[in-house]
Amino acid sequence: MAFGDQKNLNKTFYINILFILQLLIYAGEGYPNGAPTSVCDNLLPIHDSILPQTSDVPYTIQLEPDQFKPGDKIKVSIVDPRWKSLKGLVIGAYMKSGRLLSVVGQFLQFPTDKLKPLKCTAGQMNNTLTHSNDISVHNVSLLWEAPHVKTGDVIFRVTLLENFQTFWTDVRRTLRAIEDLNETKPTAQEVTDTVLSMPPIDFESCGDSKGCFLYPRYCSGSGCLAAFTYSYHSNTSEFLFELMSQTEQNYISLGFSKDLIMGGNDETFTCVSGYNTSAVQHGYNPGHYNIFKNPITEYGIRSQDGTLECRFSIPVNTSIQDIEASTVYSHFNETFVQLAWGSVMPNRLVILKHEDMPPQSDVPINLRERSSHRGSAFPFLVRSHCVLMTVSWVLLCGMAMAISRYFKDFLPDVKVAGTKVWFQLHRGLALTIVILTTAGLICVFAHYGSRIRQAAVPHSYVGLAVVTAAYVQMLSGLFRPSLDHPARWVFNWCHRLLGLSIHVLTAPTIYLAFKIHYFPRDLKSLGIISVSCWVAIQLVWVLVFEIVSYYKRKQQALDSETQAMLTNVDSQTSSPKLHWLLLTLYVISMLVCCLAIAFTFLSY
Repeated sequence: MAFGDQKNLNKTFYINILFILQLLIYAGEGYPNGAPTSVCDNLLPIHDSILPQTSDVPYTIQLEPDQFKPGDKIKVSIVDPRWKSLKGLVIGAYMKSGRLLSVVGQFLQFPTDKLKPLKCTAGQMNNTLTHSNDISVHNVSLLWEAPHVKTGDVIFRVTLLENFQTFWTDVRRTLRAIEDLNETKPTAQEVTDTVLSMPPIDFESCGDSKGCFLYPRYCSGSGCLAAFTYSYHSNTSEFLFELMSQTEQNYISLGFSKDLIMGGNDETFTCVSGYNTSAVQHGYNPGHYNIFKNPITEYGIRSQDGTLECRFSIPVNTSIQDIEASTVYSHFNETFVQLAWGSVMPNRLVILKHEDMPPQSDVPINLRERSSHRGSAFPFLVRSHCVLMTVSWVLLCGMAMAISRYFKDFLPDVKVAGTKVWFQLHRGLALTIVILTTAGLICVFAHYGSRIRQAAVPHSYVGLAVVTAAYVQMLSGLFRPSLDHPARWVFNWCHRLLGLSIHVLTAPTIYLAFKIHYFPRDLKSLGIISVSCWVAIQLVWVLVFEIVSYYKRKQQALDSETQAMLTNVDSQTSSPKLHWLLLTLYVISMLVCCLAIAFTFLSY
């Protein structure tokens, strides 16, 4: 496309797309009818979580001629020497100077039965092409017209798709500019970054001279996994933002949203550092990835020993020029805050899907206030699921098992509703477990729905197996044979084995919960430690109970005269006290384990 003058080209630069990334990649079926506009600059297809090939590119890009002056026409050919197939592509020409931000020139001719324009810049057509179908071809010929201003060397950047799983991105071919000292045409300009010094962030001022959003919930300042600080300066009418992550990752991203779901046109800022380069990117999140529009050219950034920090200023009102319209954001409005972090593609500032679940503030934040805020990476329903399941299976299930196996002679002379105390306690605990478990299932399925299979495999499968067994155990108790029925012993053994199996499987189920891939690394570590402590304490108690039971059986084997004497002395005095002591200590220890596991999860 011809550019009228330098002013128009500079305007084009400022509204051009910087980088497209995936923050939350949905499982997809690809784009057989052409790439979406979300790939306009990073040229990265959204093909599930499949990464580009790192092998040599089998296709060749030919330029005729291989030099140009403003307004020249260049034949661009993409050929597969193997005579195999080329199903899709994205191609555009970029100024080599600066950071490859500006798409320049236009494609005058291209095979319309295979390619179509991809509208990457407002008001401009034919500066980027993509496939219109997935029909295989062996070569593609294009005619490109250079802009009518000086741009310096131009780089053709291409994504080439052999099939859904096999593709190469950011394949480059340089077109040399012919310098004419007598030429007086205007020259296109690229903006370069000003990287300021970056001293460590001062978290001691949180709540005093700046506001802070800290994660996890009970961290303090530099001990946090991630943090965002903000302060408004009325003399400049600007906000100063600081971001920090200690996750050994290459980027940290800040998102503002009116609700707890990122999407639509929610604003984002991302600090990226890696492979000897850095950037602060401003854009928006349409739902499952970020589209970066405006680079922030003056910032401070520091990456050292796994810690990434950055600092930059923004005006009260910021705007993003999309392809069809412009969106203005006022930072005087209260907003939910979200943080995300992850890695970048090698040698490119294209950020990849984050693995950890992004934390969000508990309440909307007024960025002009100087207060400290906390948040969680997990929605309320998921946290409720955790608490309900932990109470059910760490605390109540252990109590139900212990009472039915070791405390059947607890208060033998006391009956409730005509039944021994131990049985009523056991039945009441079992019923409570089923009720709380059902509530926990409703919570997690209400949030994830059918996506639970992708969100928490294999925890979800093992957990559902345990829950199903618990329902069977509960229902079977309703149909137990009478004491004198010949099949009663079969029921007793089956009921006992199934209950023991459920209790044993509880530990790996919780363990697998803390191994879910999107849990933060620190949460996984603390969770595994807390579960391991619970299992160890449970095993100690089993050993204690078995020793007590052994000596109890040994006493029962004494002759009747000695047993009668022991009964008169011990059963009425020491035995009840021992029962109360053991049961109380056991319940307290299980309660501590339950609180530790639940607290670990709720901290994140």
